[in-house]
Amino acid sequence: VLNKKGYDLRGFNPRSAAQARWFLYEHLGLQPLYYTAGGAEKDPTKQKPSHATKAIVDYLSHPSVKRYVEYFEANADIMTLKPAISPRYYDPVTGCTHPSWNPTSMKGTRWTSQFNAQNWAKGMRKVFVAPDGRVWVGADLSQIEYRIASVFAGIPPLLDLFNAPAFDEFAEPWKKLDGRYDAHSMVAAEVFGLAFTQETDEKKKGGLRTLVKRVVYALFYGAMPRKIYDSLRRDRRLSTGIRALLTLERIEEIHEGFRKRFPEWDGWADEEYCNVRNHGVQIFPPFDRRRGWRLSDMEGMLEPTKLRNTPIQLAAGDVVNRMFWKIEEEIYKRNLDALFSIHLHDAGYWNTAEEDAEEVRDLVNEHFSIYLTGYKGHKVHIYGQASIGKTAADVG
Repeated sequence: VLNKKGYDLRGFNPRSAAQARWFLYEHLGLQPLYYTAGGAEKDPTKQKPSHATKAIVDYLSHPSVKRYVEYFEANADIMTLKPAISPRYYDPVTGCTHPSWNPTSMKGTRWTSQFNAQNWAKGMRKVFVAPDGRVWVGADLSQIEYRIASVFAGIPPLLDLFNAPAFDEFAEPWKKLDGRYDAHSMVAAEVFGLAFTQETDEKKKGGLRTLVKRVVYALFYGAMPRKIYDSLRRDRRLSTGIRALLTLERIEEIHEGFRKRFPEWDGWADEEYCNVRNHGVQIFPPFDRRRGWRLSDMEGMLEPTKLRNTPIQLAAGDVVNRMFWKIEEEIYKRNLDALFSIHLHDAGYWNTAEEDAEEVRDLVNEHFSIYLTGYKGHKVHIYGQASIGKTAADVG
């Protein structure tokens, strides 16, 4: 195909570094933002404009860059599936898999043999297909980080929202787009005003609410706008369209709007910093877990994201694992044919005989509804709802 400048792109190979650089920086005329290290000897004179996808995500609004990034990320997803379906990690007879999960880090991402299924897009979980005569029963918890943050800091509007009678059990889809019923929409209405409340449901769901959702989870851990921007622009779990909308200006808007709407969260973080300075330890429910910090860490100003991130993630792990152990105990007592096969951060999957599926689903629903009490006396409802499906993607 000859374009307007007369370049013949029929032989273009995006996997060729030289051709990729030509395409990005000569043909499209992009300004290089990142450079290679300069060869094995790290020679600055040998640096070249980087053609890696993470080096051009700032240009996702350009349709050709968008397609280029999608091409490479699709290949990365294919490579991710290889260890998942290998006999070493996945037993096709039982449906059991053995992914790693570390509650306080990104260990075991898609680039390691110990893959972390939590970092996969839900559609990729279609690879886990239940054998004949069996189904998947799975459930994930609704906004568990939001709920734990609200009970730690005692945030009144969030506690009122999550503890409202029958809020979770009968949450129709439209409620996710209404700030009176949904935390993400509450922040979106605060930040964007009429631009959100008067928008169509389709654009609310696929646009502004999604932006808020992604930014707020980083906000919980004290990340600043530039860090959030850099992280989300490179996050393959997000569509290229959403990443293109996540401009630094929008992230700064959401960041400021969240802090104004929920000032209690920054107040709690300040309290935690003082406690660690004075006592060298954080303590949090539900099992009074003690997380010690070396005082030497404080001398160099302990990274604030760790003080926020660690309690939320470890508390979430304790809550979820307690649920799983109780469910497993009941499955054993009732002699149900259900194998706990996939553990995610806030979700679990049981490979189940078809005749036991409904009983296992009801059992999971029963135990995926609890109250967590914080040390300020606040309680929050934590909730998840199970479903039945043929693949792991159908129930997660």
